[in-house]
Amino acid sequence: MARQTEQKAATTVCIGSISPKVGPNLVPPDPKPGRYYLLPKIHKDGNFGRPIISGNGTATEKISEFVDLLIQPLVPALPSYVKDTTDFIRKIKELKDLPAGTLLATLDVSSLHTNIPNSEGIAAGTSAFQPTPGKTPTKKDLAELMDLILTCNNLVIFMIWTHGEEKLTSFMEQINSFHPTIKFTADFSADSVHFLDTTVTMKNGSLETDLFTKPTDKHNFLLPTSCHPPHCTKNIPYSQALRLRRICSSDADFTSRAEELSEHLEKRQIQA
Repeated sequence: MARQTEQKAATTVCIGSISPKVGPNLVPPDPKPGRYYLLPKIHKDGNFGRPIISGNGTATEKISEFVDLLIQPLVPALPSYVKDTTDFIRKIKELKDLPAGTLLATLDVSSLHTNIPNSEGIAAGTSAFQPTPGKTPTKKDLAELMDLILTCNNLVIFMIWTHGEEKLTSFMEQINSFHPTIKFTADFSADSVHFLDTTVTMKNGSLETDLFTKPTDKHNFLLPTSCHPPHCTKNIPYSQALRLRRICSSDADFTSRAEELSEHLEKRQIQA
């Protein structure tokens, strides 16, 4: 595997796709096998684990970072891109006068990353990529680098549906027939749904947001007695309160969540 990575890096430099300074840095000096472990899902019945393979120190770690650097700018250009909770809230605040019968829904792709065929993922990435001669790899080189990463080595969508529950069910059946392995599940309601760390609620044709935390969230903020620099814990109350102010659209919700935050901080011996 290390030999394959080294050969590909050398070839890409040879044909002028990448700088001679970049090529050698794509090959780790002493690569090691990936490490497999499980992250327990304690909120799931049966305590299922999420399988993880750590690529730190592996033969493809550096080319993974390189490919990530190249294709990262492609994602924000998508019309459906949501950067974070703040961006999501800004987008939905622009929606007003939603019709009666509107449903709030979230779509979850079941085990997305393990179900995307490598060839289709590579084709999608290289199709959107626009190479710069002499500065970036060609589309062909990018495809070969991605193939090395994928072969040698959960997405959630927020949706506002205005066509009724029956047509939503029909829509779900239709999109689940498009691909043999990529399947969607839906959670929808005429009242509220959870998305990212928000609860989105429909009120009088507009959308309001409140904080959402999973039952497994223990609010274990960094203790002041840790060896971190003092400013790390001193900034926690401000940063968490600012997060609440951004998420909670009503003053009543903000006040309630701020009181809860104070209790969590007190338990961790952090002065608010």
